[in-house]
This record gives sequence, structure tokens and C-alpha cells, in this order.
Amino acid sequence: YDWLESSETGIQGNSGVKEYVLQISTATNFSIVNYSSTTVLSSATVNDISEKQYYWRVYTVDLASNANITLLTTYYSLIIDYSSPTVIKNNTWDQTMWYNSDPGTVFDVDFQDLGAGVTTGYYRVCTTPNGSNEIITWTPVFSVPSGTNSYTANWALSAGHWQLLSAGTNYFSIRAEDKVVLSTTVADMFVVLKDTVVPNAITN
Repeated sequence: YDWLESSETGIQGNSGVKEYVLQISTATNFSIVNYSSTTVLSSATVNDISEKQYYWRVYTVDLASNANITLLTTYYSLIIDYSSPTVIKNNTWDQTMWYNSDPGTVFDVDFQDLGAGVTTGYYRVCTTPNGSNEIITWTPVFSVPSGTNSYTANWALSAGHWQLLSAGTNYFSIRAEDKVVLSTTVADMFVVLKDTVVPNAITN
């Protein structure tokens, strides 16, 4: 953290600057102060802060112990996030089921990020494992530019994508991105089995 040096002059007194107090909070009104540091320098280093969004401000104390904290109207924000988002597949639908039409909102895959927040989830479809023979490129499941700790709603294929699935096994890979552009990709997370061909007629 770095800020401009303060000064004290004027007819009301000029004892001089004694120190600075850095405050870090998860609330914009600083009703909770998660971290506080006092220094004579115009900068400070803070370690071991957990992942989330924070707000910070600095106030000055002079040699007469007057503090200008009541005059503060400005704060700054920062996001601490060093972990990639997570993708969780819940076992709420039967992957062994064959579909002859679009199954709708059956896909129960959750996206989470407790730091900056997850912003986007994607799926991609291939006809063979390990990301080869792509038939549907990365397609958004949801988009929350401001970030959210979790996205847990069941979701469906985008419009027109059922028609693009191949007959047989379709391999779905999933990707999550967070607000600081960390990402997680899980290849072949689940499959969708498609069969739209009627059985052969019995002729004898």
C-alpha cells in the first residue's frame, strides 16, 4: 500500500505529522476493521490476508494526537485472490441415459470462487475424449461480470446445440473463470448419449 505524504499547516496549528494509520475492511463504511497498521512511512506491507474483496483507507495523526479520520470520505478497493475457481459435478442426473431429444436443464454442475468471485462458466463438446474432434467450441453457461461466490443453477444446452451433438457419445469439458482471470478446466467431465434413430423394422 502506498499513499501521498500528508502535511499540517495553517493558523489552527502546525505541530506536524506524527504517523499514518492504514485500515483494511470488508465493509465500505469500515464498521469492521480486518487489519490496521500504524507507520511513520507513506507506505505499508500487509501479509497473510485471506481471499476476498477489501477496502482500504489511511488517516493521519499529528504530534498533538489529532486524527483526521472523521474527514475521510475516500477509500480504495482491492481483491485478494490467488486460488483458481472450482467446478463441481453433482450426481443428480443419469449419465447412462440415452436421449432422443434435448434433455433441457438437467446439467447440475456448480461453479465456485470464494475470492474474487466466479464470472463465467463454459462448456465444450467433443466426439472423442481428451479434447479432440471438437463439435461445439467453448460456450458460456452463465456470465456475471461483477463476480459471484457460486453459481448453482442447473443449466441446459444453448439454442441449436442439441442438433450439433453427434450420434453416440458426446464428451463435455467444463471451464470456470474468476474476476482476476484465474481459470479451471475439467476435461471430459461428463458425457451425453444421443440416439435419434428408430430401431430397424422386424421383417421376419
